[in-house]
Amino acid sequence: MSLSASITQHAGPGIQLASEDVNRRRQITEALKTLESMALVRANIKPGRFSTGLQLLCENGTSTDSSAIPYRVPNDIEPYVEIPVEFFLRGWVHVLTNSEIAALLMWFDRLKYSGTMVGAEEGDPLTVTFVTGDVKQGLYGLGREAYETHQTLDAYQLLDVIRPEKRYDSGKWEGYSNDASDLLCHRVSLAPAGFDRDAGEIVEDVLQRRDTGGYWARPMFSTPKRFDRFRMVSGDE
Repeated sequence: MSLSASITQHAGPGIQLASEDVNRRRQITEALKTLESMALVRANIKPGRFSTGLQLLCENGTSTDSSAIPYRVPNDIEPYVEIPVEFFLRGWVHVLTNSEIAALLMWFDRLKYSGTMVGAEEGDPLTVTFVTGDVKQGLYGLGREAYETHQTLDAYQLLDVIRPEKRYDSGKWEGYSNDASDLLCHRVSLAPAGFDRDAGEIVEDVLQRRDTGGYWARPMFSTPKRFDRFRMVSGDE
């Protein structure tokens, strides 16, 4: 319960007042029931009763109510998404929106399994990736709201978003046509040590700038990107 970052004040109206501890316990219990309905956890005694503990279940969708499969750490052969431990320890899990977290998981997956090394001659190699609209919606089930979080994740300096040379800040494309080419897509890389900073301080600074100026910008004195733009060249070049 001490790890819960949810608001727990009594919201009324009503004649019964609940303490913060009672509200926090209720939130955690309801969250566990939701996970149980998705076959991600199982109560030790009976469904919905977690006072005596619970068991984590397999998270790849194969576990069911009638056939519970215990969770185990994936091996190197199985596909899995790697999440920096600082995502939890530095508070990012509490301050990012659901859409931002969903998009972040997508980028983790793309960078691991569809990433490309670039910039080896200019320093340490940089892994970049991109995602088209069809892949974003068809494979990951994410809509426009989740995809547009690349602006906030870049402002928080968790991702480095690299725009094509002919793409404007507004997102419009110079000489745009109805071409589904991946040349229109931003390239994305993981910002170095982005999760090592205190999430609350960074997000508060960025959101205050957003409210004041009406645009997404990184905090002052943030580490600059290695690349801000890219252009595609032919093999002959």
